[in-house]
Amino acid sequence: MLELASRPTQAETRATGWTGQGRQYRRPSSRAASTVATDRSGTMADSDGEKRSRTGEFARSASGAAMGDDGQKVSKLGMAGNGKASKRATGKLEPTNTEAATMRIEGKCHCGNIRYTLDWPGDGTNIKIRVCGCSFCTKHGGSWTSDRDSQLVAEIQNASLVSKYRFGTRTAEFYVCSRCGTVPFVTSAIDDRLYAVVNVNTFEGINLSSLVRTATSFDGEDTGERLERRKRNWIPNVRISGAPGRDDAS
Repeated sequence: MLELASRPTQAETRATGWTGQGRQYRRPSSRAASTVATDRSGTMADSDGEKRSRTGEFARSASGAAMGDDGQKVSKLGMAGNGKASKRATGKLEPTNTEAATMRIEGKCHCGNIRYTLDWPGDGTNIKIRVCGCSFCTKHGGSWTSDRDSQLVAEIQNASLVSKYRFGTRTAEFYVCSRCGTVPFVTSAIDDRLYAVVNVNTFEGINLSSLVRTATSFDGEDTGERLERRKRNWIPNVRISGAPGRDDAS
């Protein structure tokens, strides 16, 4: 409790260093000194200086992202990132190889023969979806994404059920599962390095409704321009285990 006290004399003020404003002055009792106080921002603070919200449950950062009880930011996609590791909506902690905040996305073809993990920088709200208008992507539902700071690790269980399809400039390979017909990702070998884009429609447990899909067309782009664009925008860290040999396509 707080005890009401009359206005201190000048001598009392000099002796204690205690002042007040307003018509009444409040002198803290010994009990009040150890209880919870409120700072100017409205945040509750214990006597040991530990701040907590008024609800005691969760707070929101300045960007509007929800904060969990453990202090992790939770994105609109249902994922959470905490620096060295990322956390799926299931609560399973998935280690990553980067120091920056990263979310781990898992994906697969419909039957599960082709599976992958995609380590994406940030909380996933910056995922840009490119809907390619070429005839192949239109027929296969190709909606692609990539980031220069992301990493793709894929595993193929049965290579005999996977075809690598090429057409047009024949500089990209579309990984097609011949069992279910899904195309989870595309790769392009440029200057002894493998680059890739991932089909967002093969993501598992990710809500894509809040992300923007943009229609794209690369008609009129020559081979050199196409390869340079891929080097700038596609995923540069790609590892695929169990991949089949190259399939020729007309």
